[in-house]
Amino acid sequence: LVPPGRFRMGSPADEPGRSRDEDETQHEVTLTRPFYLSKFETTVGQFRRFVEETGYKTDIERNGGGNAHD
Repeated sequence: LVPPGRFRMGSPADEPGRSRDEDETQHEVTLTRPFYLSKFETTVGQFRRFVEETGYKTDIERNGGGNAHD
């Protein structure tokens, strides 16, 4: 469990590899609630099991969207 706290989000203007197309301006962020953070990435299979077992739907799915276009 990661406790609430403050951190700077974004990257310095002189950071190597910083995107020039995206706004990465540094700003202070305050987390107001604790949250869980995994040591490892969630796999597609793990997420699929979570969705199947909980019936989880995204906001888009609940509102009739969720179609992808190529």
